[in-house]
Amino acid sequence: FWLKPFCFTSESVRALRAAEVVWERSVALAMAVARAGSLLERLGARHPVILAPMFGASGPDLQVAVANAGGCAFFPGGSLPGAALRAGLKAAREQLSPSAPPLGVNLWAPAMVQDSRSWSGAQVEAAAEAARRQALTLKELQAPPAAAAPSTPAEAKALFEEQVEVVVEQGATVVSIHFGWFEPHQVRRLLDAGVYLIGNATNVAEARALEQGGACAIIAQGAEAGGHRGTFLDASACTRDGHAQHRAARPGCRVCRVRA
Repeated sequence: FWLKPFCFTSESVRALRAAEVVWERSVALAMAVARAGSLLERLGARHPVILAPMFGASGPDLQVAVANAGGCAFFPGGSLPGAALRAGLKAAREQLSPSAPPLGVNLWAPAMVQDSRSWSGAQVEAAAEAARRQALTLKELQAPPAAAAPSTPAEAKALFEEQVEVVVEQGATVVSIHFGWFEPHQVRRLLDAGVYLIGNATNVAEARALEQGGACAIIAQGAEAGGHRGTFLDASACTRDGHAQHRAARPGCRVCRVRA
């Protein structure tokens, strides 16, 4: 009995390898869709499309278009005063179809605000120039002027408390946050109101801190995010060797709180 061996040409080998790659990618995509299914169901979305908040760039028309098409759109709360946040949410919701997923709301943690009184002269000039350019752009786009941002940590915390109350008042069901996390009493307030809380992490230390802080889901934001990311912890300062010194200098550090 003699079996003639199979002979493969270089073309057939390349075709087999290409088919293998396609198969592996198809399996990976199917697994990703299956994992995303529970998240999409919780967000109320029919399609795996999420519109980032993009504060200052995304308007109600874009958010409504994505939501009415079955995606999950986030309203950019950013540093908006409570009244502006309330008015913006109402205006956007009035345009939603009955079958549209609910709008998510994105907020900025107050920890990102530094006291402008401690800025150097160069920082003051840079901020003034940025504000001037923004005003010109908004005027060209016929958009309303930008709201005055808080200039001290105390102002930022007060504004954030107001935003949390507006979110609960307006019945938001999904809230994401960048540049930090909520205070424990705010987490309890939002979870008790049935809000699904999403944090943003740019490293493992931040992800652990968010999980410990009560996040329902975590956005893993990589360098692909572009010009700036929502980093809020200096993970390198929380290394094991420097942990004790760092904790003494920053007793409120969430990474240290998790490790304690």
